[in-house]
Amino acid sequence: MDKKEIDQKISRISAESEKIMKKSKKAAHDFEHVKRVLRLGFEIGKVEGANMTILKPAILMHDLGRTNEDGKIHHSKFSVTLARKLLKKVDYPKEFWKPILYAIEKHSWKNSADTLEAKVLQDADKLDAIGAIGLARGFAFGALNNWPEYNPKDPFFKKKRQMEDYTIDHIYWKILRLNQMIHTKKGKEIAKERDLFVREFLKRMEREVNGEL
Repeated sequence: MDKKEIDQKISRISAESEKIMKKSKKAAHDFEHVKRVLRLGFEIGKVEGANMTILKPAILMHDLGRTNEDGKIHHSKFSVTLARKLLKKVDYPKEFWKPILYAIEKHSWKNSADTLEAKVLQDADKLDAIGAIGLARGFAFGALNNWPEYNPKDPFFKKKRQMEDYTIDHIYWKILRLNQMIHTKKGKEIAKERDLFVREFLKRMEREVNGEL
């Protein structure tokens, strides 16, 4: 199968994935998120030498499980099931199924990843949780869960404590950790700049909360 045919099948996967994800719009995890991850993954993948025949379909399908997650089983498991059906539907070359499904299964920021394509997908997905867009997604996610912006008693983690149901807690416990969890050199370059933005935002927000600005 030549590159043109592969590209056509990837385009079909993209269209089908968008159609599936539009059935259940989720704050911070919609198809716009997928498109951003695809752009980041492409930039990182070019530099790192990733196989785009594996990487692109994996990125396009990595969050399909968000449409029917139940809170008990991680959405990546559902994503793998739906991705397998979609690969069959578009008759994607069978030799690529295993690495595609592996990358999808391992894409969560908490997982380890062994293949280059899985690492690139993880990095791109993490990067979309850092920076300005990461903060926007964080507050959207907090609103979806009915979280207040911050804990009035300790808004900016001056005391050592466990994460509570506040959006700023989520930023400290997840977003500020991601910079240290990037695999690739290119991903680390992007993460460094985005992480600095988040930290500057928190400094500014603390001053505003304290009435200093």
